[in-house]
Amino acid sequence: MIIQFKQIKRSLDTETILPRLNAGADDIVYIGGSLVDGSVNPLSGGMGNESSDVDVFIIKGGSDFRDSESEYKESIKKTFFIDSKDFSFDVIIYNRDEIDKLLGSIENANISQDCRVVNMIDWPEGWDMTSINSFLTRYRASVCIYGEENYRRLISGKIYDTFIQVYKRYILTRLDDLTQDVYGNLANTEYETALLMARSCAIEYMKYILYTENEMCDRDKWIWLKFSNLVHMRKKYQDVYVSVRRILFDGFSGGRQATEAFLDAMEDTIEDLQMEIDL
Repeated sequence: MIIQFKQIKRSLDTETILPRLNAGADDIVYIGGSLVDGSVNPLSGGMGNESSDVDVFIIKGGSDFRDSESEYKESIKKTFFIDSKDFSFDVIIYNRDEIDKLLGSIENANISQDCRVVNMIDWPEGWDMTSINSFLTRYRASVCIYGEENYRRLISGKIYDTFIQVYKRYILTRLDDLTQDVYGNLANTEYETALLMARSCAIEYMKYILYTENEMCDRDKWIWLKFSNLVHMRKKYQDVYVSVRRILFDGFSGGRQATEAFLDAMEDTIEDLQMEIDL
């Protein structure tokens, strides 16, 4: 298989990497990361550059996982590295047994409004919200290069839908905490600190909108790019774009007034999005 990475004007022949992966008959092998995401996802146009590695993921059954070699080892995954003339590869091996446990936990998640976010998913040992989001994001925006049938069957649309609902609640919890910090620092006239916290709010704010639009992201460095691409497709977020751009990139101008105006706009938008979902 030849995969074109238009953003760097190079292509990858997957047959050059497969023999070095020692894939078993029942394994799933797929490639992901910024170069792949930027090639397969319209909202990720521009992602990836000459310095980007190609991430290779292998999902192996329990005994095969335990017997596989690596440079770094964790309970749910192992990692090793491969260099070639044109690309550097980060190879991550996941334990299929642990993946199955995780997916079962998401499928049985409690997404009722009165359930705290930390209790929604009874995630297995070795996982947390960040690692789950990363695994699902990269699987979703990936290209399978071995074990196509198993790859298609592994994760259902229901798994993604459920996790996105949980993750949006997780983002709202973070936004609530960050917003309280902003107001606290404003009240104490610590405007520089308030601005820094407001910028953290802006990242989570954009993230919430992306997930509301069924788009996932596991690296904050790509949030602005994905959000900007979304705004080109969804003009209703143009005012949000202006507000976020001002707080992130226009420097420290306006002090308390600018920060409070941003928070008011953010809270109004989130309330409107939640009302649309409830309707």
